[in-house]
Amino acid sequence: MTSRVIDMRLRKLEQKASQSALSHLTDAQLDAQLVDCLTVIAEPYGGDVRAMIEDMRAGHDPADHDLAGQVEHLMSNL
Repeated sequence: MTSRVIDMRLRKLEQKASQSALSHLTDAQLDAQLVDCLTVIAEPYGGDVRAMIEDMRAGHDPADHDLAGQVEHLMSNL
């Protein structure tokens, strides 16, 4: 692939990123939105994200275990 083609593809990706609905938000606003979304997802657990994570870890599905780890990692970085 030539550098010209790569440059064109990069420009397209940059345009898509700048047109994202979340691109205008600050890091603090993004963090707040993530917490709000996680709280909604954890609604069956009384809005307790930790309880949701523990329940996913207690299950038998490896995908749930993986997702629990990802959510826990996300929470530790907020």
